[in-house]
Amino acid sequence: MRLGTSSWTFPGWNGIVYAEGTHEKALLRDGLRAYAAQPLFRTVGVDRSYYAPLTAEEVAEYASSVPADFRPLAKVWRAITMTTPLDGGAFPAPFLNAPLFLEKVRAPWVGSRLSPVHVLEFPPMPPGTMTAGAFATALERFLGELPRDLSLAVELRNEHLFSPRYAAVLREARVGHVYNQWTAMPSVGTQAKRFVPRGDAPVVVRLLLPRHARYADKKAEFAPFHRIVEAQPAMRTETVALVRAALEIGAKEVLVTVNNKAEGCSPITVEAIAELLLADPR
Repeated sequence: MRLGTSSWTFPGWNGIVYAEGTHEKALLRDGLRAYAAQPLFRTVGVDRSYYAPLTAEEVAEYASSVPADFRPLAKVWRAITMTTPLDGGAFPAPFLNAPLFLEKVRAPWVGSRLSPVHVLEFPPMPPGTMTAGAFATALERFLGELPRDLSLAVELRNEHLFSPRYAAVLREARVGHVYNQWTAMPSVGTQAKRFVPRGDAPVVVRLLLPRHARYADKKAEFAPFHRIVEAQPAMRTETVALVRAALEIGAKEVLVTVNNKAEGCSPITVEAIAELLLADPR
């Protein structure tokens, strides 16, 4: 079971994770090494891979910065998961293109000692873009064209896509569902009832935003992310319950990452979740 945060380059964490006086330039250069030196952090969200594919050199640099038992959550390039072009631009392939995934997303990690769980984050789709059935069919085709030994988890941002057929596709492919705390999705606990953790796929929890909140609002309200501003006790409790349930059934692996916009300071939230887990005599 691994805990961590979403990304790591936040000067507001000085005195919490990093030494006082650490500047953002230093964090961009050496922040991951300092982050991974904290025993509590054994995963981290690699968000930059959502915006552009990583190179093999970048992956090698990450691998040299973390210990052997570290397991990142790497977002899949958005060209794979978006249904519409961004800002009037064009992406090089159709929706859920497996050859492009293998060439641009998977290939840089091949041969590295650092093996990620790839997170297929599907951004919010406008109403009418895709039915739940069409989405499940496209996802089934895509996963069927990938090697079975990949560690994958799917994150939804549209509740209507969270259908019984979607759940069946994931179970058949031994792919995890991302239990996300996010503005327009059901709570972690509600998602856990719809998709019960299994032992043959990664169990991934991403705590991003309070329900019905806007990212930009919380970013402005919570910056510079050095303290808990708005605690979410139900979110913590539901996360701990899910983690315990997953561990009890022998889940392949359990990873929990926290964004600063969840409560105000993700390292402190991670610590609070760890304390709740350790309070259980089991």
